[in-house]
Amino acid sequence: MGPQWIRGPFTDLLLILFCLLHPGDSGKSHWTSNTPGEEAVSIQGVRGRSVELACHPGPAPLVVLWSFTPPGSLVLRPVAITDGASSKVEAGASALGVVSLRNSSLVIGELQESARGHFLCQTLHVSGGQLHTTYLYLTLAVLVPVSKPRVQLSDPSPVEGASVVAMCAVREGTEPVTFSWYHQNPRSPGEALVGLQDPKLQLDPVNRTHLGWYTCSAHNAVNQLSSDGAFLDVIYGPDKPVITVEPLGLIEDGFWASEMEEVTLSCLAASNPPSHYVWLHDDTQVHTGPTYIIASASRTHTGLYTCLAHNGRLDTHTQTTVQLTIYYLPEGQPSCTVLPNLGAVTLLCTWPGGFPSAQLHWEGPQGTGPTAPSYVTWSYAVTGLPNGSVFTCAGQHPALALPILCRVTLWEPPGSPTCRTTATVGDQFIMLSCEWPGGEPSAVLTWMDRHQQSLGGLSSSLAVHLLQAQGDLAGREFTCRGSHPLKAPVSHCQLRLGEEGLETGFWGLGTRNPSESGLEFWRGAVLNWEDITHDGSDKKGNLRVVWHYEHDPREQTEELLLRHHFSPPLSS
Repeated sequence: MGPQWIRGPFTDLLLILFCLLHPGDSGKSHWTSNTPGEEAVSIQGVRGRSVELACHPGPAPLVVLWSFTPPGSLVLRPVAITDGASSKVEAGASALGVVSLRNSSLVIGELQESARGHFLCQTLHVSGGQLHTTYLYLTLAVLVPVSKPRVQLSDPSPVEGASVVAMCAVREGTEPVTFSWYHQNPRSPGEALVGLQDPKLQLDPVNRTHLGWYTCSAHNAVNQLSSDGAFLDVIYGPDKPVITVEPLGLIEDGFWASEMEEVTLSCLAASNPPSHYVWLHDDTQVHTGPTYIIASASRTHTGLYTCLAHNGRLDTHTQTTVQLTIYYLPEGQPSCTVLPNLGAVTLLCTWPGGFPSAQLHWEGPQGTGPTAPSYVTWSYAVTGLPNGSVFTCAGQHPALALPILCRVTLWEPPGSPTCRTTATVGDQFIMLSCEWPGGEPSAVLTWMDRHQQSLGGLSSSLAVHLLQAQGDLAGREFTCRGSHPLKAPVSHCQLRLGEEGLETGFWGLGTRNPSESGLEFWRGAVLNWEDITHDGSDKKGNLRVVWHYEHDPREQTEELLLRHHFSPPLSS
């Protein structure tokens, strides 16, 4: 019975109590119990905490004795006894925890695992004038909280494709213990549940999505604790680089950018550890680092750009190549011109050069015209078209935010053609001149003889025809015809060459250059013979001429050289 526990003033009392309470001693006392054949009352306590074992409720007992039998033993060990007035706890009971009595209940604080086993509560009390004994069997289970778990990785830095095992280790804890696994990616705001129940998490094969922090949680009937995070650093890459260009300009074979603008080329190749980057332009290294900036693009920057990515940990390489084309504008601005045709005009818009060629597009007062690169023409019927109609050519180019415009305004020339004749120095030729200035397009002029045969080709604004000075020209008529798309009918002017002789011809008045005898200098007037007041000269050679000016009553005389012409001579 464990005599080492029975020491002190209660020894005799315990002996008497054991005799009285022994079920087989006498039939005079009455006892009740949940005999060992019956199922004991199960109680659970938590290590380190407090548990209270209570006997059956009823009248206050005369004596209460608590004893304990550890698992696998049949020996009862006294724990504590009380007669209501005083109590005694055996010294050896401290192995169970901090033991005390509260009335008939046994209280164990700071419960130890060694308290796991069977407890017997024996009571002696008087009921109906008779002594009664009771026996209560209890089984105490001591639960142990789980310790803080710890994550153990079979390889904290695996290469992508390998196999990794993560273990959630706990030092102690009453079974059953359940586990939960959590993963937090560094690029994600929260963590994700990735496993339940099992303390082992198998990642086979491991990939880059498994990279990040892993924590596990252990849970039993007492408590739940979580581990600190363990980082799984998956080594991979580099992937094939991806190149982006800003500002973004996409063409069929790559990217384009405008001349003079800043161009940024960026390279990204997924890799852990991060990639080391090298930039090549047409096989020549131009930069190291993920971003290459061209501060001011020029045509020489056109070419192939290659990004090389290197993973120093794995010593692996990848690369990507793209084409960059620099666009540039044609020189200057679009040029608009208009050419006349019979009842129509031909509109021309040109803007050569540049890359790619500028697209030119005509717009008129009555609709849209053709489109073509660098050079575009538009034949436009002008019937019913009002004077002052405007046509616009828009030049567009990828390097332009807005198109550049040029315009032509159609307007008819004022008045009608003007005809005149002029003799060349030395009377070798007679020049027929026809002029009709103004208008857009310019008027088309042509000289016609007396048989209405064309003398030469068509001219714009000014038509000139040379005739060799011969005697049979005197008296002939010549007509200048002028046409304009906006003007109908055709306008014209006529002239008749004078007869040979002083009275009907033209006279040239000039000074004789003293250093170059025989040269004439035209004085700027066309005179018929009757306009000249002379002093009896023979009408050739030197002549004293008196000039009479309309706005000046004074007479002026001058020694001049006089020579006869069919028409006014040209200035030398």
